[in-house]
Amino acid sequence: MMDDVVGLVMVQIISNLGDSKASISAVTIVRPLMVSIAFAVCAPIICIFIIKPMTLWLNEKRRDSPTGCLNKLLTKTNTAWIIHTLTLVGLIAGSTYAGTSNLFASYIAGACISWWDAGIPHPELETCVSEPVQVEGASRAEHNRTVEPKTHTTEPPNLLGIYVFNRYYKQPLDKVLRPFFFASIGFSIPITEMFSGPIVWKGIVYTILMALGKIACGLWLLRLPSLPSFPFNIAKSLKSIKCIAPHFRGRAPKATVPARNAVNATQPNSSGDSAPIESEQNSTTQRGATHLEPTNSKPRSLYPASILGCAMAARGEIGFVISSIAESNGIYSASQRNGKSSDNFLIITWAIVLCTILGPLAVGLLVRRVKHLQRGLKKQGKVVREDVLGAWGVS
Repeated sequence: MMDDVVGLVMVQIISNLGDSKASISAVTIVRPLMVSIAFAVCAPIICIFIIKPMTLWLNEKRRDSPTGCLNKLLTKTNTAWIIHTLTLVGLIAGSTYAGTSNLFASYIAGACISWWDAGIPHPELETCVSEPVQVEGASRAEHNRTVEPKTHTTEPPNLLGIYVFNRYYKQPLDKVLRPFFFASIGFSIPITEMFSGPIVWKGIVYTILMALGKIACGLWLLRLPSLPSFPFNIAKSLKSIKCIAPHFRGRAPKATVPARNAVNATQPNSSGDSAPIESEQNSTTQRGATHLEPTNSKPRSLYPASILGCAMAARGEIGFVISSIAESNGIYSASQRNGKSSDNFLIITWAIVLCTILGPLAVGLLVRRVKHLQRGLKKQGKVVREDVLGAWGVS
């Protein structure tokens, strides 16, 4: 999600660059960044120190009077819809006025509503219900006695953000907004202008560069040799070096034979120092072997990093949005000619299209290869020591 957040901020920066046609100042680029950081920092602070205490105070009032007007108002789904909508509209208006992306503000609004649903305890109120009593054949005294109502614990109404979204927003989003979004993205691609020799080969080169940048995300899953083993090897090599100067400690070394040969050549009836030396060397060797090559460690595998990198390469919807906004705002106006699309826009479009197509294909081939290797090891009757995915495999 972090790459999408950065992309949403870039949308506003590109829009500002298109508006400032005369000159580009530092405010054009720095203002959206600083305002976005301020929104990302202030939103959690407001939620923790203002929204949470206010919600807990309202919950106490609701517990004190379960049948009051406040509880009845706050348990209606329409009230939750109004609160969520006002939160969304308020953040969008504030972000637009402050100079950051309104899409980023929408993302923050959704995160705040999800936090309010899961991060704050909501009350389970008790309601008193009087059930009818059978009085046929009973005496007047039994009929006039006080009937104690039974208490039932009612679950809080389904006022979660996901419920409000599915009830009020999902249908318009699926039926109207989402088709219009993808249609606008599709119609913004000039198909007839893309099949030109220089445009195609430049687009392919830019595709390779873009794919490498996305595949680099998989480097986080590569298991490299552990760093603590490097100083251990240095200390071990320095420990094996012995000083041969007789004046250094006032006496010459007892033997110049390597440690391992000295241990092997030690006789059972030798001096009492041979046993401690041998045990110390054995323990040192065992500690080194245990540290360098753990017995239970899984093998290194390139499949998890490759799958993650190829999956990230296919995420190009934000790229389409940024490129289309840059083209419509005249960022590529220097290379436009006769009302046609600019060369830079066509090259970027080629790269986004190819990455979006080739990314899922590469992921599918890698997953198929992993499954084939796992099935092959099982069919041959071999003992599978570790998973094909290495340390990132699901056991």
